Amino acid sequence: MNTDMEGVLEFLLYIGQAKRTFRTGRVIHGADKVGSVAGHMYRMVVMSFLLPSTSEESKIRCMKLALVHDLSESVVGNLTEFDGIPQSEKRRRETEAMLYLTSFLPADVGREIFSLFNEYADQKTTEAKLVKDLDLFDMLLQEYEYEKLQSKEEFLDSFVSSSKHNIKTAIVQQWLDQLMECRSSGKQFQLPSDSNLSTMLKHILYDEQGTFLCKFPSSELHSKSHGLIANKNKLDR
Repeated sequence: MNTDMEGVLEFLLYIGQAKRTFRTGRVIHGADKVGSVAGHMYRMVVMSFLLPSTSEESKIRCMKLALVHDLSESVVGNLTEFDGIPQSEKRRRETEAMLYLTSFLPADVGREIFSLFNEYADQKTTEAKLVKDLDLFDMLLQEYEYEKLQSKEEFLDSFVSSSKHNIKTAIVQQWLDQLMECRSSGKQFQLPSDSNLSTMLKHILYDEQGTFLCKFPSSELHSKSHGLIANKNKLDR
């Protein structure tokens, strides 16, 4: 295996941690089924794809920025104000993390990713500012989901009051206005609930009341899954 291939593999393994890194704010506030950093970036990329009246070149750049903007959290975690870390220190840690991650990649690819990271952090381009608004909107949309999926109406209020004035771009403001209108009117979206999964995972990860069991010791989940497989094998005979 050549060095470039080894580096790419190591990079991919590192950024896989983003799938297992939860968004800090909601963990602290006691939400169940908290979204991951990777899930946050994924929906931001989809949002970028959906942007109307945006040139193809600008849309692609937004998608790249969305993919890269939180990659450093694969190494340093989802740093927030709750961690008591000044913005300058947060930027330093995230920059060092990105330098480390991109060092595994071929030089041209590493330079592009690091440049995209800095572009988003510096907030000087039109696309960076737009993606920042998408970042805020995804957070607010996530809070709306928490409200609907967990029947807790207080989730969104504090986040809207502290964040809505930071959204600057017209299209994202329109999306937020539409979200708040739907919320205030009581319109019901049929959001899928994890507890309604019709797969074996439903029986492994949830109890009969639909309570998420992932906080249980992994050995207990492992034992439960083996029991279900054994029962299925008996029925199949």
